[in-house]
Amino acid sequence: VQNQAIIHRILSGELVLRSPDAPEGDEDRYVIDGVESWHPLYRSEALGPRLFSPTYIERAAEPESYVLDHPNRPRLDVVFEQMAQLAREHDFDVTVVVAPTAARLLGPHFTGFPSISDEPYFVKYVLELSDRMGFRTVDLLRLLEPYAGREPLYFPGDDHWNRRGHALAAEIIRREAFP
Repeated sequence: VQNQAIIHRILSGELVLRSPDAPEGDEDRYVIDGVESWHPLYRSEALGPRLFSPTYIERAAEPESYVLDHPNRPRLDVVFEQMAQLAREHDFDVTVVVAPTAARLLGPHFTGFPSISDEPYFVKYVLELSDRMGFRTVDLLRLLEPYAGREPLYFPGDDHWNRRGHALAAEIIRREAFP
């Protein structure tokens, strides 16, 4: 019991209390209440605290050449070509749904969030590739942006949509893919 007491945890440095009025940027984003985290913590007035995947933050900051020169890009092209061939052979339509990462969609709404590229190069590439193949698209990045700074759409600790995010995505897909 003694080791679990709040006062013991504060005195040992295991728990660090921070005033909600403390200026942003003074803390180590990778230390949360005295515990090291793999994911940095950012805060938003409207959306509250949120952990972001460092990998997705880094990818969102990459230049267009990262996408165009990526070793998996030619494989993606082949898969889309194969899907187009199957669609022609079996007479069905293809709709590509592009779902944004939390870093891309929400990051700009958080205080102190690192700079990311102005253009979502991977999303842009997938949309252009889909267009070349004659596929319909649902761009959830563009269609979710009006909601991004107003309400939480992802769980605060990972990159999956929460209930509201799923509901919005489902409604948008229904409306856009099945008019």
